[in-house]
Amino acid sequence: MKNNKVIYEVKLEKSVKIILSLFALGIILNALTPDFPIKEAIAELSYGDKLNIHVSGSLTTYNH
Repeated sequence: MKNNKVIYEVKLEKSVKIILSLFALGIILNALTPDFPIKEAIAELSYGDKLNIHVSGSLTTYNH
């Protein structure tokens, strides 16, 4: 007696493949980017909100 195999193939539309690829790329890039604390502070601001910054002492920049 033969063993008959049934194979099911699911074919996706090209647009579905592109959307799933973009989701996968976004998840990978989100996992690889370093977290910066300033993103959290700016993420809390809404439209029209103000951010007050008080600097005591001197503020210098360094060019590497």
